[in-house]
Amino acid sequence: MRLRQAKKIMANVQKYPFMNWIYREGRVTNANNRMIRYYSAKDERFKAIVQLSNKNPLAALKLLRGKV
Repeated sequence: MRLRQAKKIMANVQKYPFMNWIYREGRVTNANNRMIRYYSAKDERFKAIVQLSNKNPLAALKLLRGKV
């Protein structure tokens, strides 16, 4: 999947909740993984947040909301 396709899929899923049903779970998951890899390579802060969210999701949410 290309980055352009992944961006479109993720934008549609965020904007319209029923698009998850249209695209199916596998395609949305692939697009999400593609976007995570792209932004992790580009931004070190994002990469750290993703790694933290894999270990401790609650701490990652607090970090994203700025409450840490």
